[in-house]
Amino acid sequence: MFDAMRRAGRGTVVLTVGVAAMALPAFGAFAQSGADIYKGKTITIVVGTGAGGAYGISAQLLARYWPKRIPGEPAIIVQAMPGGGGMKMAGYLHNVAPPDGSVIGLAIQTVAMVQKLRPKEVKYDVRSWPWIGNMASLRQAIVVSPTAPARTFEDARKTETVIGATAKSGNLFMVPKMAKELAGANFKIVLGYRGGADLDKAMASGETHGRGGSWESWKLLYPDIMKRDKLVPLALTGFEPDPAAPGVPLLRDLASKPLDKQVIDFFSRSDLISRPYAAAPRTPRKIVEILRASFAATVMDPTMAAEAAKRRIAMSPTSWQVLEKTALETLDTPDEVVKHMEAILAR
Repeated sequence: MFDAMRRAGRGTVVLTVGVAAMALPAFGAFAQSGADIYKGKTITIVVGTGAGGAYGISAQLLARYWPKRIPGEPAIIVQAMPGGGGMKMAGYLHNVAPPDGSVIGLAIQTVAMVQKLRPKEVKYDVRSWPWIGNMASLRQAIVVSPTAPARTFEDARKTETVIGATAKSGNLFMVPKMAKELAGANFKIVLGYRGGADLDKAMASGETHGRGGSWESWKLLYPDIMKRDKLVPLALTGFEPDPAAPGVPLLRDLASKPLDKQVIDFFSRSDLISRPYAAAPRTPRKIVEILRASFAATVMDPTMAAEAAKRRIAMSPTSWQVLEKTALETLDTPDEVVKHMEAILAR
């Protein structure tokens, strides 16, 4: 959980929930000297989820280490702006946040995919976002308890397996649904759970057999996960097998039709941008370059990496170039693939 206390000094980390968009701080005029741009200033990282989740925790970690890499060493605060599956924060960053480097958005990893799926609903366009960098690439997995009737994906094709999920949106539903509709898994997907903790309790009690979620996060929680005595992985998203998970198939390889594989690949691109940071559109290039360079240096800090590992916060950073390329490739997905995905999720 986040510390709700305000701590004085550089690198300050503050979390507030439900903050009105217009209440977020703005810089005003910037000095022209690179060394002075952030001197005495505050950067706000706006997170598109609620307090206490994996996104906010990773932003809090970054906020402690990033200031010393930025010229002027600004304070950094973290503010939660949940709503609309991340669309509220994305709309704020695109339309309201001052374009001066004072606000950085941590978007939901599906931000580009949702734009492609719901073009009439979103109030943002990631094509114009100045991407800063990505803190983690997190593939998804379907796991079951050791007592589940299925211990392999082939088992799950033959035997009904109960999978818990939250609602018909997000990774926790989409991945098992794709496995069911595109790869033949005999999944009974039960909706209505409030989050990961409820899903874990349901698995432990036998109410459900399994769930979706972040594979990297589970590996951090259970370093010996491949013993299959705590969780049993059935399938992974992504484009390449995980060497640490021998014998666990990729979901794309379990689908037989080319169009079905393209749907899974469309989804899997969001795995590559699991913790994506961006500045507001029209932020001056000079400021964006400072943020990009300092972010890249920060996520390579061995001290930060050690703390992340100790706190079991997944980190596998990628550059802003990879982030931008992935977002654009997602938006360039053929409409045929998108319509097929929409039809699958609506079944």
